[in-house]
Amino acid sequence: MKWIRTNRPISGFLALLVLMAWTAVSEAAWFNPDWNYRKAIQIQASQVVGDLADFAVMFRATDADLANSAQADGDDIVFALEDGTQLDHELERYNGSTGELVAWIRIPNLSASANTNLYLYYGNPSAANQSNPVGAWDNDFQMVHHLEESGGRQTTLEDSTANLNGGDLLGQGNNYPTYLNNGIVAGARAHPGQFANGQSEDPAVRFFDFGDPGLSTSFTAEAWARVSGNQSGNDHHPILWKGNVIGWGANYLFRIAVRQNNGVTWGVTCGNTEAWFDGGSATTGWAHYAISFDGTTTRAYINGQQVAADNDCSGRTLNVTSQPYRSGYGIVQGNGETILNGDVDEIRISTGARSGGWLRTHYNNLSDPGAFFVVGNEETGGFCSTLTALFCDDFERSSLGPDWSVVTSSGGDAGISAQTSKSPVRSLFTSSGLVEVTLDPLDLSGLTTGTVAYWWRRGDDSFSEDPDGGEDLRVEYLDDAGNWDLIDRYPGNGTNGESGDVVFTLPPDAFHSDFQIRFVQESGNSGNFDFWHIDDVVIDGSASPLTCAGDTFGTASLSPDDWITNVSSGSFTPGIVNGRLRMTEASGNQATAATFQNLIPGADNYVRLEFDYFAYGGNGADGLTIVLSDAAVTPQPGSFGGSLGYAQRNNGDPGFAGGWLGIGLDEFGNFSNATEGRVGGIGFVRDAVAIRGAAQSNYQYLGGTGSLSPGIDQPGNNPTPHRYRIIVDSRGGVGPIVSVERDVSGTGNSFQQLVQLDLSSFPNQPATPQNFYLSLTGSTGGSTNIHELDNLQLCAEKLNPVGQLVDHFEFLHDGTALTCQPETVTVRACENSDCSVLFTDPVNVTLSPSGWVGGDTFSFTGGQATRQLQITTAGTASLAIASSNPSTKAFTQTLCDNGSGSVSAVACELTFLDAGLAFDIPDLTSHQPATSVQISAVRRDNQTGACVPAFENVQREVSFWSTYVDPGPTGRPESRQVFVDNTAVGSGQSNATPISLQFGTGGIAEVDVLYPDAGLINLDAIYLGSAATGDDGLQMPGADSFVSIPAGFCVTSAGDCPAGNATCPAFRKAGQTFDLSITAVGWEQNGDGDLCQGNPITPNFRLLDIPLSSSLVQPAGGAPGSVSPVSYSHTRSSSAEEIVAAEVSEVGVFRFEASPVPGSYLGRDVPGGQSVPIGRFYPDRFQVSVDPGEFEAQCTTGSAFVYTGQAFEWLVTPSLTIEPLSVQGTRTRNYTFTGFQRLVASDVNRSYPTSDTAAVDTAGAFMALSPTEVGGNLTAPVSSLGSGVMLYDFSASDRFVYNKTSDSRIAPFVPQLEFSVTSLTDSDGVAAAAAPYLFTPAAAFDVRFGRFTLENVYGPENIGSLAMPFRLEYWDGSRFMTHTDDSCTIWNTADLTNSANHHSLSTSAPSSGNFSMGEATPLELVPNGTRGTDSLVWNVDAWLEFDWNDDGVLEDPLGLATFGVYRGHDRVIYWQER
Repeated sequence: MKWIRTNRPISGFLALLVLMAWTAVSEAAWFNPDWNYRKAIQIQASQVVGDLADFAVMFRATDADLANSAQADGDDIVFALEDGTQLDHELERYNGSTGELVAWIRIPNLSASANTNLYLYYGNPSAANQSNPVGAWDNDFQMVHHLEESGGRQTTLEDSTANLNGGDLLGQGNNYPTYLNNGIVAGARAHPGQFANGQSEDPAVRFFDFGDPGLSTSFTAEAWARVSGNQSGNDHHPILWKGNVIGWGANYLFRIAVRQNNGVTWGVTCGNTEAWFDGGSATTGWAHYAISFDGTTTRAYINGQQVAADNDCSGRTLNVTSQPYRSGYGIVQGNGETILNGDVDEIRISTGARSGGWLRTHYNNLSDPGAFFVVGNEETGGFCSTLTALFCDDFERSSLGPDWSVVTSSGGDAGISAQTSKSPVRSLFTSSGLVEVTLDPLDLSGLTTGTVAYWWRRGDDSFSEDPDGGEDLRVEYLDDAGNWDLIDRYPGNGTNGESGDVVFTLPPDAFHSDFQIRFVQESGNSGNFDFWHIDDVVIDGSASPLTCAGDTFGTASLSPDDWITNVSSGSFTPGIVNGRLRMTEASGNQATAATFQNLIPGADNYVRLEFDYFAYGGNGADGLTIVLSDAAVTPQPGSFGGSLGYAQRNNGDPGFAGGWLGIGLDEFGNFSNATEGRVGGIGFVRDAVAIRGAAQSNYQYLGGTGSLSPGIDQPGNNPTPHRYRIIVDSRGGVGPIVSVERDVSGTGNSFQQLVQLDLSSFPNQPATPQNFYLSLTGSTGGSTNIHELDNLQLCAEKLNPVGQLVDHFEFLHDGTALTCQPETVTVRACENSDCSVLFTDPVNVTLSPSGWVGGDTFSFTGGQATRQLQITTAGTASLAIASSNPSTKAFTQTLCDNGSGSVSAVACELTFLDAGLAFDIPDLTSHQPATSVQISAVRRDNQTGACVPAFENVQREVSFWSTYVDPGPTGRPESRQVFVDNTAVGSGQSNATPISLQFGTGGIAEVDVLYPDAGLINLDAIYLGSAATGDDGLQMPGADSFVSIPAGFCVTSAGDCPAGNATCPAFRKAGQTFDLSITAVGWEQNGDGDLCQGNPITPNFRLLDIPLSSSLVQPAGGAPGSVSPVSYSHTRSSSAEEIVAAEVSEVGVFRFEASPVPGSYLGRDVPGGQSVPIGRFYPDRFQVSVDPGEFEAQCTTGSAFVYTGQAFEWLVTPSLTIEPLSVQGTRTRNYTFTGFQRLVASDVNRSYPTSDTAAVDTAGAFMALSPTEVGGNLTAPVSSLGSGVMLYDFSASDRFVYNKTSDSRIAPFVPQLEFSVTSLTDSDGVAAAAAPYLFTPAAAFDVRFGRFTLENVYGPENIGSLAMPFRLEYWDGSRFMTHTDDSCTIWNTADLTNSANHHSLSTSAPSSGNFSMGEATPLELVPNGTRGTDSLVWNVDAWLEFDWNDDGVLEDPLGLATFGVYRGHDRVIYWQER
């Protein structure tokens, strides 16, 4: 058998190579290698009804493979899931001679949506019995009988469950249920269909009582039966039952029985109630019968389909008698007997009500196993079945098959034999001459590590003839250059029978698309001599698949998400030209770069880069460098020409910033040359690959090739590309090892190694950085070429996206610093190119130059931070970011603002002076002065380095000017001046304002500073000495930056309502936008409680993403709701006002607040602002759902009904669920609070029907209805938060009457009455979204045209009494019928108008009562001996009146009693004589 794993990529970009085996194989784990064979079993989802848990399925097959390979008793039969988990099973029947198998398997999860896969295992001669019958049945099964026992009368019947609830067979002589070999599954029992005929014991299958494990509250009973068409004796022929009697009495738990007409009758009993019902018919074929009770409903099923149900025992406990369970024989009330003519099988009792899906699935399983299961071919186990590998062969078959090719000469031979093996019985052999056994190609191009493992053995006379000297065995692999390389050689003259296990680690040249191995026997003697044996060949690869990213450059331009480009010399920018990435044109002195946006972890990683390379179209220079650089350093290209954009140059050009490795494809030859300032090299080498090291080693030359043939560049204008492969392997603490390979064939699979270096052997080469960037640099000089790449693919074991990058960093400083004190500098991380958005995530940076207070490396969040730089020697320091994490976008520069208000790279030069004016202006609040700001005239003490006074106790004139930093030179709606000592100072040094200051002791002067706006301002000062002060020529500059913030925000709207409660007028709908005005204002006075009254504005304030929030004022305790947007951006404007289109999701009155994130404005905290109460907000609409309710019948003693003309009411009143919604459709829960709910019951407008919509009277009009409408009820407002939903109920006092006329005599009909909620609008105008709402209430009854009938009677005047019948009737559509469903109506003789001239009513007869099934005891008339006719008129309810004389008027019923006459009117129906 060969077993091949195909579940992970092993070749191509992200491709999956699927290697097909020569024989059908499966990818599922092998249960146990001791089992040699298996077959796949697939349960078809189409046969499963609903997902089922712990379901016992029946598997049946007659299989010659089982007969050949399984144990004779089936002990080694195992069922297991795909992951190898063994399943519990019961072996009902197994015939080792024929392979007939019947087993029950417990499936943990049986799916109705996806096929369920499992396996049948066999073929382990030493296995113990693997079946577990009791485990095959879930805990709800109380008894499972297969009836497989074949004995005669009194045979013990075994229960398959752990409960051991057994049974036996009853009968006399040969009159007992006989054994059948071919039931629905296997064994079954045939009932004889005849009684004992006077013998002592009638035939039956009996199961002993086991009490009540929960059956009284819910159960399921099941049996399969094949019923004969000839049932004899009484009714109720039992399939299965339990109790004292099977019918006509409340003395049984359940019954499933067949009537004489083959209808099926079912039942359960509870207390004195027998809940029996009929449903379905028995058939002469096998059918599944089941009855269940779930505590409420008793259900009957035939073949998994429900055929009947009953609720008479709902909520009651069933009668669990102490009698046994029986099949075939039953006892009826009065000691009658019944017996079944038919066969039974598979009898089960469970606690709990099995679902219809469970029962239907069971029926599908047993009735058609062929449709339920699909069974696969036999699979062979062995060594490979236990492995997960790319390729495995244990040769457990009769021939090699097409995966191996064999070449022989000189009598050589190869094949598979059982002479010896590693596992289990067969192996590959070679013998008798020259033999090559070669594996077909495998694609390993996607692997980074791999092994070849195999077992070998030298022949021995005990099992095969041994080889001699010179008859060696070689094992080889095919490398990527097409050469066969040796794995190992085994001499022929070694120890006979010697064997070994080999694991060979594949080198990098093995990982290509046509990998092969072969076993070569070098010689031998023809005939069966000189044997070698090979077994268990395994090829596997790295468990860490490569993650790949690449570009085929098939779009019009480079994606900015994938590439960042740069031009440092020339005018050409790298881009896509004709479907390739062009790095340079054929023009002189170009230096370009492109960085691929992926982070490559440096340590313990395997990195592989491949690309097609084109160099053409010029005169051969210079080339391309593939650069790996430290990702913590912003990539910046090196010098042009021979430095190929990587190395430095002696014209002052630096090398590639953060460069770690540069691999040059050098056409001209200078990249290997130690000229032009490059360090190290072997001299000028044209058409070479050369490798230079890291920036820390001055980009030293590490190694390379000589001149290659073919060269680096190619002739013509559309050359065939060379494909390069570069591998950097730092795994396992080795190296890193870098190798460069090239394929010039155009096939992409003929790579040749050009150079390989172990970088750990170079002492100046630093360790791998934490992360790399991959960049490409293109270069030309005096000579040129076009340089292009295509089909670039970067793969690595660890490859990460770059994530969010800092666009660039900026430094803000005041332009002047002193050597005697630290200088404060602000560092900003920018998210975009103009730094209008800060990068607020955590950033770790290393600052340059060294000398930062607290260390050069620190972390900050929020986008900016302040640090202090201490330089003690006068001069200029260059501010820079040495490294950062996250890193910056490639090729961006660090920029600075030196107090001029604009940023540039030049402004990163900060001059440190030994003398100057030192002052520190605190952060200001707009319009509020900062008092007593100290300005010190200082110089550096030459001895201590500290600041000491330059002069003191003198008055000097100092010139001041201010500069806008943020906002800068542009974008200011207003330009306001800084005030120093109440004097407005000029803008810019040319407009400096002189102010006379008194420098006191210590050289300190004090001033007040005020700025009437917001922003970042630089305040410069300079003292210029003069002859008058004796310091002519002295210049003492000074500067400081400060931030001025708003005092807060004025937040207001048109909906301001200081009252803040439900009396506020309606303002906006919940979720509807409104204008929220937010104005940034300055200081007016301390303790200012109202920022909207008299505060000046700050036009230059700008801040993005200021959080907005809302707080609920009223209703108290309500839902807080949410405001949208959750933030806004405040832009600069002359009004300082921002209008925000806001909305709030809830009903109520709210305050709205703008609260800047701490530190978000130029690193400073800005106070927020809160509105007065705003509102009232109210719902947008009502969503209404209708429960149509149900009418109530007036009589339900039979089939429910109402008489035409009789009033009926609601059984369930209709109701409306009214949900207030926002504009967005969310529920506004606050609406139902007191004061905010503006909907009252009278706002609900309804329309009641006046006729039926379906029933038509005899005149052709819809049946008229007279409704009595009473107002409905609406839930009252609440004082605490509820669901927000209102309920409106129609009144239970509503009444409805179908008008009774002579035209309304129609057949019974079900009411179809359509109601309407026409509108629903509250006092705010909030209306129902989809009115009108039409609905028709349910009615589970008929409307019937009825009448009360009195019969005319006749008899002699001397009779003892004369009976006058009376009854109720209804019109069935063609005639009047006795109303047998009416046992509700009451009669009373007090309602009779009786002429009584010739009779009186009997005093012994009842005078009132209820009709029973439309009938009542006749009136008993006692004659007084005179002759004549009396009239009796019964005053009945209007709905029982009738138009007796066809005059269109409804009348009470009239009966005539005639005495002394024997024949009268033809209406004589009842008469009597002595």
